[in-house]
Amino acid sequence: MKKNVRLYILLFCVICFFAVAPFLVAYSMGYRFDIEGRKIVGTGGIYVRTFPAAEQVLIDSKIAAKPGIFSGAIFVQSLLPKNHTVLVQKTGYYDYQKTISVQEKTVTKLENITLFKKSVAFSPVAEFPIAKTEKILDIKWAGDSSAALVKTQNSKNIFYYLFTPPSEFVRLPYLDKNSQTIFFNPGDPQEIFYLENQNIYSLKNSKVQTIIKGALSYAFLENSIVWLSSDGGLYESDISGNLVRAILAKNTQIHEDKKYELKVVSGKIFLQENDLLYLFDQNTRSFENFGAPEGNYKIFEAPDGKNLVLWSDKKIYLYSFENQRFAELFSGQSLKNCQWLNNDYIIFTSGNEVIISEIDYRGNINTVTLPGAFDNPQIFYVRQSGKIYVLIGNTLSISEKLTP
Repeated sequence: MKKNVRLYILLFCVICFFAVAPFLVAYSMGYRFDIEGRKIVGTGGIYVRTFPAAEQVLIDSKIAAKPGIFSGAIFVQSLLPKNHTVLVQKTGYYDYQKTISVQEKTVTKLENITLFKKSVAFSPVAEFPIAKTEKILDIKWAGDSSAALVKTQNSKNIFYYLFTPPSEFVRLPYLDKNSQTIFFNPGDPQEIFYLENQNIYSLKNSKVQTIIKGALSYAFLENSIVWLSSDGGLYESDISGNLVRAILAKNTQIHEDKKYELKVVSGKIFLQENDLLYLFDQNTRSFENFGAPEGNYKIFEAPDGKNLVLWSDKKIYLYSFENQRFAELFSGQSLKNCQWLNNDYIIFTSGNEVIISEIDYRGNINTVTLPGAFDNPQIFYVRQSGKIYVLIGNTLSISEKLTP
């Protein structure tokens, strides 16, 4: 081969190298050509972790990956910045599918996915021995699930019973239709507090004591009681009712035609005034409008205290303390018994259905309806065991473990 031919070949290779090198460098740095957008863009990735570990994860029905044996996670890179559909599958479990946005040079995380079984077994625990004329209205469990307060009603009266699993069932004659805001002592499930005629009472070992007088509402703050007085003052007392301090700088105005309810969530004090929700401000020592959707909502905090759930009989909202915003999670009819499964999922009933919903409102929200024939069920989730109690009629049953 002649010298000048070799020179031309070398020159051609050098030109090709410098022409291709930028593209190779860009490719190695995660840049791709977006055909739809007709431009070069930076790519992103999706990280998926499930409990229990999935059998396979599909991205846009094309990219398949199997999570590791121990981590239960996969990481897919070089995805164009647009919406991608993630499908998680495991035999015997409901599929999890979410369409989620991927941004340039960013990893989108789906790291707290819980997979739920398609078949859940229930076993009976107890048949409550109440009169045929009585109907169970509600069950309120102690914090450690060692006992429950069962509220019943006949055509004339309301009754309360103390249920201690597996079979002890005792009538509480001191509680009736005038007893309101009934709680177990958070530190002692053998003691019950209740509000009646603007007085807070303690019931333990069949003995009733007046703890606080002149209270409209109360709640527990760690090992103390915070209570709203009939003159609009907010006070903190110890568990025996001894006054510790006045909390408000100035008493709030009380209207006789309105209903007031105190709630303590994540160490924060809320006041519900009819359909308005207020939050106690530590700086001003006053109640400020929380900006929640108007309605008679109940409030429950996540186990990690980072989020709140507000729910009524028709709507469920999530509030994030980090983002300081509300997001609607679910809309339906006859919503009841809303509780936290873990930090990322809630469980509730809607009519005759028991529903589990994630709280990740990015893209679509995944929900699962537990299999089984339920007739107006009441549920209570026991986080320590990962199981739920289900009351149908007078029969109480418990599920197998729902969460890993």
